[in-house]
Amino acid sequence: MSGARPPVGGARTPTAADLLAHEKDPGRYAGTEFDVRAVVPRLSADPADAPWGRFTGPHGPAVEVPGHLAGLASADPGVAGKALDALWDSLCHQGTVHASAALAAPHLLRLAALPRTHDRQGVLALVAACARGANVLSHTHDVLWLTEGARGAWAYDTGGYPANWSMEAVHTAVTARFHALEPLLDDGDHQVRLMAAYTLAMASGPAPAAALRRRVATEAVPLVAASLVLAAAQHAHRHGEDAAPWLDALHPDPARPAEVRIAAALARLCFGPARTAPEALRPVLAGLPDDAVPRSLDELPWLRHVGLAEGGLRHYVRHVLDPAYDPPPPPGDEPPF
Repeated sequence: MSGARPPVGGARTPTAADLLAHEKDPGRYAGTEFDVRAVVPRLSADPADAPWGRFTGPHGPAVEVPGHLAGLASADPGVAGKALDALWDSLCHQGTVHASAALAAPHLLRLAALPRTHDRQGVLALVAACARGANVLSHTHDVLWLTEGARGAWAYDTGGYPANWSMEAVHTAVTARFHALEPLLDDGDHQVRLMAAYTLAMASGPAPAAALRRRVATEAVPLVAASLVLAAAQHAHRHGEDAAPWLDALHPDPARPAEVRIAAALARLCFGPARTAPEALRPVLAGLPDDAVPRSLDELPWLRHVGLAEGGLRHYVRHVLDPAYDPPPPPGDEPPF
């Protein structure tokens, strides 16, 4: 294609990042071979067929990723574990989503759907992190829904490639694999069910909404049911749907587990303009800071992703109930998973 930059020092073929690095108008390459959103839907089931050399990770062309994917498929849990760690570094390094993540997402989702894959919840967590990108702790009511990088503006990875495109391609991959991922909501491992809900919330299509809501009533583990509530609400929020009536039926219901009621109340905050909790939510939230039952909610990926783990949820709720309350800063910059 005309306009492509020459290899740096003649050392290698230019990558998409070389071409689009900090472009003032990257949109002119939309739909081309340099747009990962156009490439991902055409990928075959064989990772070796993907154009890894054309797209980059944090360390340059993503040529090492197929080897890591092969390691992740290993029957040896030690090999698979090391491969998953390497994939975190190669796809979502320090919260920055690279084009390599988009190419890898269909293959990661395929592996997550296989019962023989080790640490399937960890694989799903990686895909979800690649769909969301890095977040910064906020005390606004939409703290749970800070998603997909900078909407309405260009965000770039460390190589200069549009991270917006990479995350959008991951959303598309999740949508395309919905029918393979939906059975994971009924998996025998409750951690897999929890992370499957979190991952399906990132889908760009409408299919997951009904599946997520339907399972809230039948899920036996309260923490997983809370995950389903947040996933359904986030999906509705991202697609401009009003989940308030559904949430308003959940949070006041004394027959529901505390985790479900609190999750519904937290999600309901995101469907209103006020910066303080509506009166209808106060009965559910007011006891949270001193209630030992919902402590498990700190492990929900939504809360961990925005720095609310290890008691942070209580500080957030105190702020919602009393905006004058000043929560302490989040601890360090640890990765969310």
